[in-house]
Amino acid sequence: GTVWWCHFHSYPFVFGGEEGWINWHEDITERKQAEDELRAQNDFIKFLHRISLVSNEAPTIEDAFKACLDEICVSTDWPIGHVYVHAPDHEVPLQPSGVWHLPRPKKTFAAFRKITEATGFQLGEGLPGRVLESRSAMWVDDINKDGNFPRAKECNDIGVRAGLAFPVIHDGQILAVFEFFSEQAEAPDQRTLDMLANVGQQLGGVIAQKRAEKALIEQKALMDAVFENIDQGVMMFDQNMKVIAFNEQERQHMRLPEDVLFTGAPYDGIAHYNKDRGDPGTGLTKSQIEDRWKSIRGGERALFEYVRFDGGVLEVRRHLIPGGGVVQTSTDITERMHAQTALAEQKSLLDAVFENMDEGVILYDNDLTVTAYNEQARQCMRLPEEVLY
Repeated sequence: GTVWWCHFHSYPFVFGGEEGWINWHEDITERKQAEDELRAQNDFIKFLHRISLVSNEAPTIEDAFKACLDEICVSTDWPIGHVYVHAPDHEVPLQPSGVWHLPRPKKTFAAFRKITEATGFQLGEGLPGRVLESRSAMWVDDINKDGNFPRAKECNDIGVRAGLAFPVIHDGQILAVFEFFSEQAEAPDQRTLDMLANVGQQLGGVIAQKRAEKALIEQKALMDAVFENIDQGVMMFDQNMKVIAFNEQERQHMRLPEDVLFTGAPYDGIAHYNKDRGDPGTGLTKSQIEDRWKSIRGGERALFEYVRFDGGVLEVRRHLIPGGGVVQTSTDITERMHAQTALAEQKSLLDAVFENMDEGVILYDNDLTVTAYNEQARQCMRLPEEVLY
């Protein structure tokens, strides 16, 4: 393993009338080893950069798995790769995925792929299960001699011999197990194991972030669906009194155009618009408005009726939300108010008729309890108030 650096120089010199050669050697073994180590470190850094790039650019978790699987197989010369997903709440915690890297022709490994996609693993079972249990990368140089490899027969049928697997980890939780296979027996290589352990940590962070992003998107979609399918109008303001969210019902309830109600719109702009178009009760000064919002931020809930310029009536509620913002909900109670007004008018009319009849009238319900009477009835019956009520 020693590396020699040789120099040869030729020049004439007098030694029996003949031209002579002079050469010397230098041992550069350590320098070559240092250069090889530096080259390996640079290759490793470039590899991790590629893993980071392809995983972060992938639109979905499955795409990130596939991109990393392909990159690892190409970089390590392991021809077959597959991903097991960790489902800790599942009866069988390691579940096969449809994410593969296979050499051409793929049909050569059809039997192995079929049995793999039908096989889950418990803790400590098979190569993936042992990785799940040990929480570290594992290398099997010859699976035919391994006593804990349930797919050994299928692998032997297609000539697969060596196996390698590592966990994808984030915050101490295993998210997946990547497994690789070779048609040749491969002696364990610690550098490769260390490299893949690093990949598992790096990829774990990316996958956790993508899961969080996916959950956030799903949560937003759910909130949007609720927002747009409730009868109430909803509008949310940040602590600077700017709109951060609203639904179409709120726009309709408040009769606000798109250039007045939009994400980022200031509350002052909405208030001035309502005042300019003639909404009753919108003559509050700026300081009065600020005092009202301060009280809400202090935990006080506001409940009031808002009358629009067109006579529509809204029941408006405002209360504090986490982060210092305010949520406003509105319910259109115009029809209810009209009905109450009509009922009040009708009652007033009936009362007038009741009290101006010559006859005395007493109304009873099914339980013979007095529900209404007029003064003429009291006088006719000569009944005191404690009896007729």
